[in-house]
Amino acid sequence: MTVETHRLDRHTSLVAPWPALLLEDEGALVVADIHLGMEEQKEAEGIHIPRGVYSDISNAILKPTRETGASRVVLLGDVKHEFGRPLYVEWAATRKLIKALEDMKVRVDVVRGNHDNYIIYILKEMGVPLHQPCMELGRYTLLHGHLGPETLPPGARRIVMGHEHPSIAVRDDLGLTHRYKAFLHGSFGGLEITVLPSVSPLATGSDVNRIPTSELLSPILRSIDIDGFTPYLLDVGYTVERFPELRTLRNF
Repeated sequence: MTVETHRLDRHTSLVAPWPALLLEDEGALVVADIHLGMEEQKEAEGIHIPRGVYSDISNAILKPTRETGASRVVLLGDVKHEFGRPLYVEWAATRKLIKALEDMKVRVDVVRGNHDNYIIYILKEMGVPLHQPCMELGRYTLLHGHLGPETLPPGARRIVMGHEHPSIAVRDDLGLTHRYKAFLHGSFGGLEITVLPSVSPLATGSDVNRIPTSELLSPILRSIDIDGFTPYLLDVGYTVERFPELRTLRNF
């Protein structure tokens, strides 16, 4: 499927139908919460995943990179899944993904997430910079989202983050509930914020239209009112649809 861009503002667009944001003025594609190796953890817990998810993950990153002509890709935290030392499969998958991007002649940056302990060893080996707690790129402050608002640099105005794995739960006429990954975009207190969905098909995340603010994962989002934010529901590989403001979807 050919990618389509859905403009959020003058400089940023959603890259439909993928969980990616294009910073047009920087030529940078941003994705979050890749969680390489998550299927191995599920297998260890006795949950069999019928097929590997690496191809889905790599396709969701490489395809929009190629079709938008991005010169830079920012992996916005939680590149790997295991909190401790990387499993062999995580190490191998991380190398494979970064090499595939470098073969496309794009620059790769990683912003550290809460799952990215020890990833510095892989990145040093490959010459990829690790930014913590955030990365400032032109007008943008790029961060994972697991740390509090006090970690935002002075003067930050345009925030791009992950960590929350936002999703929207909707109920059909039969009373069945369907969940969709979602982008969230809105402004509060002088900050313009875009929250990215997880790249991993196994990380569905928080039903942000059903849980109270106090139960959100990100301390940044817990500190603000997101009811005025606009969700863009994502059916990966098929479409992105803009929905009404979050406040209208409460208990939807």
